[in-house]
Amino acid sequence: MAGCIKRERLVVSSAQIDPGLTGVGGSPFLGDMSATGVLIPAAVTPSQQRRYLVRCCSLGVGPGQTAFVRSMRHLVWIGVDLTQKFPAGVVHFEQIVTTPGWRFADGNVSFHLRRVEPATLERYRAFPAFVPVMAGGTAVCETPNGHQSALLGNITGGVYTALNGGMPLGRDLAGLGTIRDVRYPPGNTPSQDLDLQVTGPCSIAMFASVWQTDPTTRINWAGSKDITDGLCAEDRFWVRFDTARYWRVGAEMTVDLCTWDEEGWCPEKTCQGYKNPNIECPHRPTGARELIKV
Repeated sequence: MAGCIKRERLVVSSAQIDPGLTGVGGSPFLGDMSATGVLIPAAVTPSQQRRYLVRCCSLGVGPGQTAFVRSMRHLVWIGVDLTQKFPAGVVHFEQIVTTPGWRFADGNVSFHLRRVEPATLERYRAFPAFVPVMAGGTAVCETPNGHQSALLGNITGGVYTALNGGMPLGRDLAGLGTIRDVRYPPGNTPSQDLDLQVTGPCSIAMFASVWQTDPTTRINWAGSKDITDGLCAEDRFWVRFDTARYWRVGAEMTVDLCTWDEEGWCPEKTCQGYKNPNIECPHRPTGARELIKV
């Protein structure tokens, strides 16, 4: 029976340079200065068209391949740098967001699971000769081609301009093309058995769009910093550090990638659908689970 001749389970996640690891390294591999997530610049978002656009993670699906997105995670961190006099230096504090739907009152993060066609990427120019780095160590890609985690856009005079007008590339996947705030948080949340079927050639990408908060104009708690009753972890962090902002975002996807044989999909060799998968065939399985040979 014709079917899946190769099945791989892949986990793709966000990783990018972190200046906080300079001289330490993010793993035992020489030159690796990456950490989970993509750093978000501190510059405040001035308008809807100037939101930060991030490709959190991406996976290529080739011709003759079918991908099944099994689960995903949304990753958001809030953080702050504080300068102390003794011992002199900057101390960084960071809190991962685990409360579904949490956000700043004047900022937010949306996630976008999208199918990106090859023709969409070909409309843009090839990779730039270099990757500019914004203050704070955030690498910015000027092209959507590739699968690396990155802030997508360019810098002119120190001002960030998002690629594609800040709109995530591609089209909606299964109603998950726009997900507001953190709906699939990390931690003890059970794995989400999404079972989304995507046939190549294309890319499956998770984007994030960030409206950076402005701590100088945001209304912050002016009472005692010891307040804890009834507050989630993120609100306790925000109350304690009133200059906190969105620090980094990321995502993770678990995907089963299946490669089909060249004979066709139908087990009945006399059927017209044996050689042409575009022809309607009564023998061809249609369920996502039935398509996979374990």
